[in-house]
Amino acid sequence: MPSFVVLCRLAAAALPAWLMLFASAPAAAAQGAAVNSVQFSPDGTRLVSANMDNEIVIWDVETGERQITFPALEDYVVFVAWSPDAKTLASASYDNRIRLWDVATATVRDTLVGHAGVPFYAHFSPDGRLLSTAAEGGEVFVWDVDAAQLKQLFAPPGDIATSARFAPDGASVLIVGRGGSMGRWNVKDDEVASYQVGGATLTTGRFANAGANVAGGGSQGIIRVFDAVTGSILETYDHGVYSNSFTLTDQLLASAGGDGTLKVWSRQDGSELYTRAAHRRIAFFVEVSPDGQTLATVGQDTRIRLWDAATGRLLRTIDGR
Repeated sequence: MPSFVVLCRLAAAALPAWLMLFASAPAAAAQGAAVNSVQFSPDGTRLVSANMDNEIVIWDVETGERQITFPALEDYVVFVAWSPDAKTLASASYDNRIRLWDVATATVRDTLVGHAGVPFYAHFSPDGRLLSTAAEGGEVFVWDVDAAQLKQLFAPPGDIATSARFAPDGASVLIVGRGGSMGRWNVKDDEVASYQVGGATLTTGRFANAGANVAGGGSQGIIRVFDAVTGSILETYDHGVYSNSFTLTDQLLASAGGDGTLKVWSRQDGSELYTRAAHRRIAFFVEVSPDGQTLATVGQDTRIRLWDAATGRLLRTIDGR
């Protein structure tokens, strides 16, 4: 069994490459409108992206056309996420604020204030009533979405949390950050099960197989899948370079690399299915569609690319500017 502790150890280390672009406003501006985040809508027909022109855009997956462009913010949008009913977006910005957007009107419904540093990640609970956010100040917040109020706080002191994702049953939040450890925070009893992934910085944590597995990976390119109950390592993958983001289904695992590559493996036997030169310089993010058939990647070259998940065939390129 993994040890149960109140705090996860997340030792000091460098931030992942996609977050380093937000280290200063001039540095980020120099990158133009690089796209740093992308998410499929719950029905898989739309994408939402955030870019360094402070824009949030909804795209039609089939045509690649813009459907909605939200009013530009004054500060960089680091991350954006859909609610389960697709009626609300949550954006995390360089001004340390989380904004809840009404998709139908493209307006801000509520602004959530409380993070001491830049929030890097946001994720809705399966019922859409709660929102988890992770920030450079180290704190992980759980917000009541309807009330637009802070509900619960988890704060490993002096650390940076890069991701905080709800489990499929909504009972726990998977937290990853610096130091190579990953924690599953039970929000009811405030305990955390720790899984030692290894490496200087973890960029991504995911649940898999209906919550039976947890996975973490990051700066050393190593991604490990664990049994969520026993903590035993079930699978290990090596991108060979910095893994800025990964996603997985019951069948495959896909990683976006610091060298611009998309690498995909079979989870059935661990074999590499394909590697693609997805983006110039850096691939920031990869996400899989709800049906598991399409991968979306974004990068420093301002492009959004859609790939056939099974074969790696490029389906569409969207100019994300």
